[in-house]
Order: sequence, then C-alpha cells, then structure tokens
Amino acid sequence: MCIRLLLVVSFALTAVPGTAQAEECETTYTVRKSDTLSRIARRFTKRYKKRSKHYKITSRSLRRWNRLKSNRIHKGQKLVIQKPISMCRLRSVQYKIQRKDTLIRIAKQFDVRVEQIKRWNRLRSDRIRRGKVLTIIVPGPKTPSVSHGKPNKGRLHNGEKLPDGRVHGWGYRSKKPKYSYGANKTITHLIECIQKVKRRWPRVNDVVIGDLSRQGGGPLPPHVSHQNGLDVDIGYYFKDRKQLTYFKSATSRNMDVRKSWYLLKTFLDTDDVDMIFVDYDLQAHFYRYAKRTGMSPKELKRVFQYPRGRGVARGTIRHSKGHRNHFHIRFNPPAARP
Repeated sequence: MCIRLLLVVSFALTAVPGTAQAEECETTYTVRKSDTLSRIARRFTKRYKKRSKHYKITSRSLRRWNRLKSNRIHKGQKLVIQKPISMCRLRSVQYKIQRKDTLIRIAKQFDVRVEQIKRWNRLRSDRIRRGKVLTIIVPGPKTPSVSHGKPNKGRLHNGEKLPDGRVHGWGYRSKKPKYSYGANKTITHLIECIQKVKRRWPRVNDVVIGDLSRQGGGPLPPHVSHQNGLDVDIGYYFKDRKQLTYFKSATSRNMDVRKSWYLLKTFLDTDDVDMIFVDYDLQAHFYRYAKRTGMSPKELKRVFQYPRGRGVARGTIRHSKGHRNHFHIRFNPPAARP
C-alpha cells in the first residue's frame, strides 16, 4: 500500500508532465529464474530498509500491487515494486467516475491532460463508464516534512496541512484546520484510507477529523502528544448518517460498527500504524465484529488489547481514557534521511 499514494497538497494542483516522474514512486522488476514472491519481497525490503525503517514488502503486497490471483510468477514477468513514502515525491488520487463525467471534465478538475489520464490508466479510447475507478497522478509537496522527537516531546518541520476534504468530496471535514498539520505520511494515509470508505459507501457522511499538530509541532494543549505530526484524532461513523462537525460519543446502539471498523482496518492494513487508542468498551464491539467477519485468533490477539484487560500493554489497538467519542491513530516515525 505504501506508495500508491494520494493527493495531499492544500494549494492549487499542477499537472504532472509525464510518466517519468510517476515512476519515482515505484520501480519495475523483471522476474529471474528461481525467483519467488517471498524472495523478491525480502530483497526489496532489505534494499529500502535504510531509507525507511518501517518499510516492509510481503508476498501479499506484491500480489495486491500487481493484481495477481496467486503466488505463481514466471521468468521475464514484470512486477511493480512500490517505494517507501519517504522516497516518493508524487501521489495519486483514486477517482470514481460519476454520471455525465468525461475525460475532458475530469482532466480539467484535476488540472491534468486527457492524454495523461489515458496513459496512467491504460485507456485505449476516450470512452469511460460510470463506476470505474481512475488513478490520477499529482505532485506531492516540494519539501518533505521531518518529524523530530517523540509524540509527547517533539516538533514538525515543513509540516503539511490536511486539504479541505469538503471541497474535494474526499469524505472528511476538519474540526480545527488551524491544527491540521501533519507529516507527509500522516496526510497521505488519512486521505487514502478515508477515500476507501467513501468509495465503498458513496453516501456515507463525512467523518470528523480532530487535531493533528501545529504547523511547527510542539505542545498542543490539552493533548500530551500531537507534537511531531504523527498523531491524529478521528471520529466514528454513526447509523443515523447525520453530518457532524464535532465528536460524538459512540455506543453499541448509535455507532456504525461496520463502517468504523472498515476505516480502522484500512489504517491497520497500511502496515504503518504504531498504535490506535480506542475506548476499551468500544474495542469489544470491534473485536466481535472482526472475529465474526473472519479475522483469525492469531490476528485478533495481535491487533486487539481486548479481552485481556484495559491495563494490559498488548495489541495495536489499546485503551486510553477519553477516547469514547473518537479514536487516536499514531503512525510510525519515518526513517531518518541519510
């Protein structure tokens, strides 16, 4: 997932001149004799580990990036390998074609050329159909962000502001735009993961996003953390689908467990989450839903603190007081630049 990235610039978009730039975000590998997906995954994980400490490729990643139905590959086959976020300077918007859309209209919306959209999506003609998802490549920030220190004692250099989700229809709205600065990876994952929910349920209400960090990081009362651009507070989805502009307490009766868990799981699938803070009682609902929908006992134990007790420091999802009306995601720190 790491690098099929999304638009995260808050200023006007500029066109990407060609595929050469798009290729900065990924590389193409030609399968050799005796190669397997697991061997290739280990090889590229090792290659990029110095540039991105938490970067890891798996066979599953390779299957997803290349739309493979199995682990079977053959000599001479071309595979796409996505690079770590810290090495990628371009991102892509996943756009679902709407009624009356044309390539000209979509190109104008994103300030790119029709020829580019056709090339990025391997389209042979200008004909498109409603419901199909297009990839639109757009530039990321010119100057990468840098997170310094710890979440509770840190700062943020070249922090990137979360774009206005209402303007683009990306499925979220910020409570406090003044405190919506984050590291590039934080902004990337927010846009990508929330858009996945929006694509699956087009009529879902916008989720509410709370504080990230100040523009330069540092203390952000009343939070203890939120100092280096890697923390973000996000509200839950609710059954009544009423559009909120504030955090609302979630219960078993009013929370849409299905959509809220889908969003949480989408973040977890990035393999870039350090911790997610969720009220222990709400964890129970997510735990039972995840179990019911096929999550293995081993994975449940790895992901959830529940049912071991709210004081047990195990699992990616853990209890923290004050998280009944929102959950708090903390992403892994980017690797230091050489």
